[in-house]
Amino acid sequence: MMIEGLKRNGNGRKANGSRSPLQSGWLFGWSPFEVLLVVLIVAVLGIVATPQVNRYREQTRASSAQQQLQRLERALALYNLALGRFPSTQEGLRALMENLRNDQDWRGPYVEGRDMPKDPWGQYYVYRRTPDPEVRFVLLSMGPDGREGTDDDVTI
Repeated sequence: MMIEGLKRNGNGRKANGSRSPLQSGWLFGWSPFEVLLVVLIVAVLGIVATPQVNRYREQTRASSAQQQLQRLERALALYNLALGRFPSTQEGLRALMENLRNDQDWRGPYVEGRDMPKDPWGQYYVYRRTPDPEVRFVLLSMGPDGREGTDDDVTI
């Protein structure tokens, strides 16, 4: 015995003449206008959120660069402790990875990895020895624009 509402005739309609839920579209419950409205809302949210996400990403990169600069500063302090001097500008940060002068007191490498560390924007960190005994050296990331001396430089 079949329930009356479930009987079907040859054209897919129920015996009472109504269409199936899939044919009538009520199962999905969305008119084209409603779908367009949802897409529009999602697009507007994406447009509004994108600048916030980009700003957060840049803040995260700057923070990461700051932390890496602090690690490099500690490595330079260990280098100075072992050798009694900081690397020259010509030696640069490479002196933390290789014994460039074949110093007997060199206890490195002072940084991990085989390659020179790069900042979050893919640029090498800038190291420069200064003649000023108070400052000793300059260590910085050139930031997202890749140019030294601009407002987006990251220093310690």
